Amino acid sequence: TNTAVEHQQLVDGVNSLFINQGDKLLNWNLNSGALQKVMNIDPSKHIRINTLGTKFYEYWQEIDSRTIVRQDFQYQGRIDGINDLGLSYNNKFVLHTGRYEDKALENPHGINHDKLIVADVATKKIIWRKNTTSMAVFANTSPIIAAVDTYAGVNTIQLLNAATGHLIKNIVLPRKYFGASKSAFSVNDKYLTFDGVTHQIVYELKTNKTIEIDENAPNGEKIYGGKILRNENEMVFSNYDGMLLFYNLDLQSWVTNKSIKASENPILSYSLTKDLRYVFTVGNESNIKLWDLQTTELLATLYPN
Repeated sequence: TNTAVEHQQLVDGVNSLFINQGDKLLNWNLNSGALQKVMNIDPSKHIRINTLGTKFYEYWQEIDSRTIVRQDFQYQGRIDGINDLGLSYNNKFVLHTGRYEDKALENPHGINHDKLIVADVATKKIIWRKNTTSMAVFANTSPIIAAVDTYAGVNTIQLLNAATGHLIKNIVLPRKYFGASKSAFSVNDKYLTFDGVTHQIVYELKTNKTIEIDENAPNGEKIYGGKILRNENEMVFSNYDGMLLFYNLDLQSWVTNKSIKASENPILSYSLTKDLRYVFTVGNESNIKLWDLQTTELLATLYPN
């Protein structure tokens, strides 16, 4: 098939690569090499997969990966769009941020309807909500949520208890950042990152140090989609020329002798293996490429058809 692969997600717990191709979700078992269609999907919707590969989450529904039986979560009023859909590291909680409007609960003509809403996976019930929150993400090793309101720029990040919503810590940034998006914790929660309009922001939680990485790489191309590698001293970025570029956080400089030309198109998504040795990339093509991060060699081009 010539249908482009739009997204892929590596699930370490079952060593499977889940692939969004057109209106299909595919499961590529990396142990056996078997490829199977899981279900039809709406390409416009967010999907999250638990660490065992047994449950999918799409809007306010949980989908069993084997039976494709869907279970609804508690109703939360009308929504104009989802900003974030997240699943906690222990598969216990789901979060949404989005523009929810429930006339029974709030003024429908308010300026900012963005909310953070957290649900219990076992009971499918909402356990707490927080108004005026447009961006949120779970930590990777603890039941913590980082939440911000980006409406007037970001200068404060709140760390919240995922089970209760109680404030753990207020993080005050050295200045205000506008246009913030795509927040993420590093693998061991040493850093919290988000995209700004002109910089990628990297905040070290233990030292309160903030690193600003200019959106323009050394070659002048704009970078996006930064991910901190598992050693937590290096980041990888993509650009619109299909390159993967590397940045050393300890030295706060680009690794000029290391890059990967992964596609002729912009990189849509990439997944790193647990041992940090390999990366899968998707570049709006009908294939997935597997690279060796140490040698930067192309090891295989995979066609999920």
